[in-house]
Amino acid sequence: MRCRSRVVVACAVLSVCLSASTADATTVEWSIGAPEAEAGPRSFPAVAVHLRNTGAEAAAVRLELAVEKPLQSISPKQTVVELQPNEEKTLLQTLYVPPETAGGTAPLVSVREVGGATREVRVRIKSAASFKAKTDGVDSHFIRSGEKASYQLKIDNTGNTPLHFKLKPTTSPEKSRTKATPDTLLVAPGATGETTIEVEPTATIAAYTAFVTITDIQADEMPDAAAKECRYFHTEVFPPQTPPDRVALYETLKASVQIGGGDTIGSGKRGRSSGVFNETLAIDGLIAEETRLQFLQAFTHPSERRGELSSALAALPGSSQRNFFHLGLYNPHWDLELGEISAVAARLLSSRETGDGVRVAVRPLARPESVQVEVFAERNTLTLVRKDVFGAAISGRPAAGPIESWRVDTLSKRGDVGPQGKNWDSLAFESGWKLPVEIPLRAELSVGAGQNSEGQNGFAGLAGLHYNRTLPNEKDTSPVKAGVEFATGEKSFPGAQNGRDDRRAYVSFRISANPTYAEAYANYNESNYKVVPNIEKTLAEEQDIIPDFLRTSESRLLNAGLRWKRSSEPSEAWRLPSGNFEIQQTSYFTNSNFLDRADEKAAALNLTLFDRPQPGLGGGTWEVNLASRGGIEMHENGGAEKSESRFLTTGPDIRYTQPAPAFLEKIGGPGSLAVEFTGRYTKNFDGDRQALNRTGFNTSAAATWQTEEWSVRAASTIYSYENAGFASRASGSIERRIGRDWWAGIQGAVTTRGAETGRGASSTEGAVMLTFRHDFRIAVPWLPRKGQATGRVFEDVDNNGRFDPGEPGLAGVKVAAGKFQALTDADGNFTLPAMENGKHPLTITPPSEVHYSENEARKSTEVQLTKGEVTTLPIGLIKPTVCEGQVRFAQAKNPDADVLQAISGGDDKPDLAGYELIATDATGRQTRGFTRADGFFSLYLEPGKYQIEIDSASLRSQQSVTPLHLTVSVNRTRIENLEFTVTDHPKRIRKTFIAGNE
Repeated sequence: MRCRSRVVVACAVLSVCLSASTADATTVEWSIGAPEAEAGPRSFPAVAVHLRNTGAEAAAVRLELAVEKPLQSISPKQTVVELQPNEEKTLLQTLYVPPETAGGTAPLVSVREVGGATREVRVRIKSAASFKAKTDGVDSHFIRSGEKASYQLKIDNTGNTPLHFKLKPTTSPEKSRTKATPDTLLVAPGATGETTIEVEPTATIAAYTAFVTITDIQADEMPDAAAKECRYFHTEVFPPQTPPDRVALYETLKASVQIGGGDTIGSGKRGRSSGVFNETLAIDGLIAEETRLQFLQAFTHPSERRGELSSALAALPGSSQRNFFHLGLYNPHWDLELGEISAVAARLLSSRETGDGVRVAVRPLARPESVQVEVFAERNTLTLVRKDVFGAAISGRPAAGPIESWRVDTLSKRGDVGPQGKNWDSLAFESGWKLPVEIPLRAELSVGAGQNSEGQNGFAGLAGLHYNRTLPNEKDTSPVKAGVEFATGEKSFPGAQNGRDDRRAYVSFRISANPTYAEAYANYNESNYKVVPNIEKTLAEEQDIIPDFLRTSESRLLNAGLRWKRSSEPSEAWRLPSGNFEIQQTSYFTNSNFLDRADEKAAALNLTLFDRPQPGLGGGTWEVNLASRGGIEMHENGGAEKSESRFLTTGPDIRYTQPAPAFLEKIGGPGSLAVEFTGRYTKNFDGDRQALNRTGFNTSAAATWQTEEWSVRAASTIYSYENAGFASRASGSIERRIGRDWWAGIQGAVTTRGAETGRGASSTEGAVMLTFRHDFRIAVPWLPRKGQATGRVFEDVDNNGRFDPGEPGLAGVKVAAGKFQALTDADGNFTLPAMENGKHPLTITPPSEVHYSENEARKSTEVQLTKGEVTTLPIGLIKPTVCEGQVRFAQAKNPDADVLQAISGGDDKPDLAGYELIATDATGRQTRGFTRADGFFSLYLEPGKYQIEIDSASLRSQQSVTPLHLTVSVNRTRIENLEFTVTDHPKRIRKTFIAGNE
């Protein structure tokens, strides 16, 4: 420990030598030596001077010591050594290494014999790198969305070598931008480097979010274990202040309404309807404790029933071509649907039926295993041919037993088309079984019968057996899954199985799960048609620009392959990408003509290059998939001779996302940018223009920019195949928030149809549409759900607990009720989010740099909320009295006090930061504070009597404090000049030396 007092060391031998007669110095031999080990900062190495009198008489030697700065000498600069004949002596000259002495250097120490020789030696200084990081100011901030939080960080180089620092701040959650300015520092020994840590949320914060910033500080010159230090900063971000919202206190229906109008442009109208207007409305939410309302409605002019729209108008992102509405009420005990409804029948009878009508379902027990009774009637509106459909069903899921599910359905149609007849009725029963055996087997059985208006009867059946087919929430107990299914229907059976035999089998084997999931699989599907089905087209299919040969239905599929995916990142640099390899055999008939057949044998390979998005430029991420497929196709056209052709299809799927670039942020604020691309090129090596896999390409690309205020998307699709011409579609939309819950947008599309053989010249059409959207909520006044608290935080100048005129509001105060928080505005106003009714604990937290507190006698500890009501909270804070003081330092007297004073020169000031002051009032409540580096401290206390003391746990080793405590009476008058003295009781200086003679 350094000493402030200076005491000159007396040398008794000096006076003796001055009075003695001078001897012949040549009879004295002497040498000097330095410590073999390096001397560290603040150490006391010693240089040894070894003397020997070789003469027959006593001799005296006068020596002078000189040291190179910044090394300091504690021993006297001049010393006289008296030696008797043949006497030997070793004189230790004690040095001091100041902390600023550069490591790796070797200051020179010289000893001169007055009137004689001079000998020199160097003391090697050890490099001792160390630093201390601290926050200059507060380490937590309360900010509002859109603001930044800045923290000042200081790094003291407490070692004796320059240090290069790298600072890397990271913030969690990741929806923020964090930087250090500067992010590298060069700090000289004894100096201090400063940097600023800035935290900025990258998106509008809709709810209170607490961010934690960890700043890693690393010194390049230090070992890894000691080279790192972390500083933590806390940023609490609050959403924009909003007034109380009574709508949020009730159960609310979410609603959205959109209107739009557009027209075609360019040369592609060709007499079609040139304009369109549409409007949609959607409402969804609870209207009773267990009843949910869903209402969807759309109106378009002209609609599909009033005339054909142009393909460009149909391609607009917001285009709707139908007039419809759907009203649904859903309850655990029943469902009621009106308007456009969808009903699911038994598999043998039909797929999903959709049309205008009514559906009613009743569940008497309101449990998953309960019985459900359902009836529906509708007119099909999706295909070009209208038909009336009605049916009934009863189903259930038993709680126990081998039968897991059962269902009985009836289905009838009037005005239908196809081999099954115009009018028909059918009945089906289907069931699922879990077989009571040791192995996990499930079975399904279905039967059906029907009759058409011509009196023809038909039957159908389905049977399946499955090994280890798991239901949701069931544990997979085997690596093997397998199953078989058979279904058949007679020609006269009126339903989905009309005149068709289906066979299906599948098996899969999980080879491994970790670290690579790998599974081998095989599937077999075959359908034999006894009648030619009439394939109906929808209006959307009629207007689609996709070539007909790309839309196919499959009649047989056989495939087998291997799929694999890594479940963790590999440690090696190269790895096999995730993907699958598959061998396929497929038979097709085209969607436009059943007599066009194709049989295809192919192999496909799909690779996912990255198991997770990879970092790219600008903070973005990449996802890349590569697909390839090739084989042999055999086809016949309209009974023509069969032909074979070889083909190969390949292409990538790419997705890139990144935070919006700076120039976009200036327009719409923080957001994201995503780009997607899919491309496929097919090469038919035999030049077959009639093949499904003919030479050509198709690509799709889209770019999306999304922020809280803007939504922009552009997309394009291009097809070009031999003998099918060139077709393309480009569309785009721009939507912007123009007010709270109000959006305005513009959409556009351009389509080009290819000049296919025999179909005439190509045509180009364009369309544009303006849209307006309003999202809103509708309160359900008979269903109050929550309560809300609002109020004002103010300075209670007269400490009466009431808000009086002229008392200022306090900004930046955090008000927390339970898990919800709010931040007061410039006038002290705040509004908490809507919360459940009842009592919630209330906490008031002023910002760290503001010293206000609540009166303990009137402290607000909780808030009582009532459903459907807004509670007003006036919260008064008082400004405590400032009590300031000083902790002073004293050095206890010890034998080395003069030495320490000599090396310090009285200018070395101790670091007094970190002593903790505790003020305890009469009730035992404590208020704490800490000293600065110069020993200054301040406490903010309410009126009363306090005992102030320094926490003994914050004292250093061998330190004591006086007085032990101070007793003060606090009122509204500032208190100054409180004083404590910390006394250090240092150990004796250890002089270290390992000598060697010259």
